[in-house]
Amino acid sequence: MKSPFPGMDPFLEAYWRDVHHALCTYSRDVLNESLSSNYSAMIDERLIVESSDGNRSISPDVRVVQHRDVSPDAIAVATVDATEPLVVTLSDDEMRQAFIEIKDRSGTVVTVIEFLSPSNKLPGDGSDKYKQKQFETRRSGINLVEIDLTRTGRWQLLCALDRIPKRARTTYMGCVWRSATPAKFEIYPATMAQPLPSIAIPLLPADADVVLPLQPLLDRAYKNGRYGMLIDYTKPCDPPFNEFEQPLVQQLLTSAGLIKTG
Repeated sequence: MKSPFPGMDPFLEAYWRDVHHALCTYSRDVLNESLSSNYSAMIDERLIVESSDGNRSISPDVRVVQHRDVSPDAIAVATVDATEPLVVTLSDDEMRQAFIEIKDRSGTVVTVIEFLSPSNKLPGDGSDKYKQKQFETRRSGINLVEIDLTRTGRWQLLCALDRIPKRARTTYMGCVWRSATPAKFEIYPATMAQPLPSIAIPLLPADADVVLPLQPLLDRAYKNGRYGMLIDYTKPCDPPFNEFEQPLVQQLLTSAGLIKTG
């Protein structure tokens, strides 16, 4: 089953960690098929700490925890078998976030490609580290390609929103910053209703761009992730659609036979 959305499928955001990894992997593969022998694309990752209150704290390497209902008195006298531990809930959750680096033969990073996650766009460690990455990338003269296919959170692309014409302020967006032309941004509007754009990925100024075709990569991620069997399109989407998005979504889902009207 193909996605009923010609462009970005907003229901995929519920599975974003898996989609994010798939997009990074497929992008790496496509780029390496197109790059000359002077370059290579590689996946790297950064560690972020997600917290319910948006603050970062130091915690042990615990990712999955489970509550057990135990009274304070019972804790004082309980003996716990090694095979059945008492598990304590931590407020923070560590996660690793992937991105792509294109390096030349010397190993110098030439271009960074980021698929933004909701954690990059919400207050907290993920947002702070992403802003730091933007600053360091630009200061180092490294090309930065940002691809935002999520609806959660606030604007986080390097180009300020007020510099983009209103007609081009779409739900999803691609943004390219070239170190050779630091005062310019290349903007790629993207929607649910139209196929995602193919983005020109800059290298060193003397070399031609390579193209990253987003829609085939997303289609591949949708198929290989078996999202057509997982997603129930009759249920509400998170985040909810606004008054302008809802009619379009209903039209696309009705045309695909996934919901009925009346």
